[in-house]
Amino acid sequence: MSRSSSALIASTVATLTLAVPAVAAGLSGTYRGDTSQDRTVNAVVKSGTIKSLSFSVYLLCGSGGSKGSSTDVLFVKNVKVRSSGAFTVKSVGDSTNGLATYVLKGKVTKGKVTGSIEQFFRNGCQTFDLTFSAKRR
Repeated sequence: MSRSSSALIASTVATLTLAVPAVAAGLSGTYRGDTSQDRTVNAVVKSGTIKSLSFSVYLLCGSGGSKGSSTDVLFVKNVKVRSSGAFTVKSVGDSTNGLATYVLKGKVTKGKVTGSIEQFFRNGCQTFDLTFSAKRR
């Protein structure tokens, strides 16, 4: 490999290394929006990390809501955002730890945080296909 090729590769790697924090820094801010259940979403993003993301979740209990309904809260903090802007949070709950079971997937882009949960389940209550979107304020 020639000296100029090595210099070009080193320069490209350095540029890409610097670009990731710059992109992450451009996403920093406070976000507010709604879920598909018309609940308020609040998020704070700083330095490539979702410092907090929260919203309430309307749940049906029992088979088809036969045991009523409930409201729960999803709250996550310190979630690393990948260089693509994507993030994923997995929670596995059971009767001993009190946690909900869900997979939260989303993306932070300039000016917006969006995402979804395929199923949120806790204590016999659940919801399906919840989406959310929040704009930077």
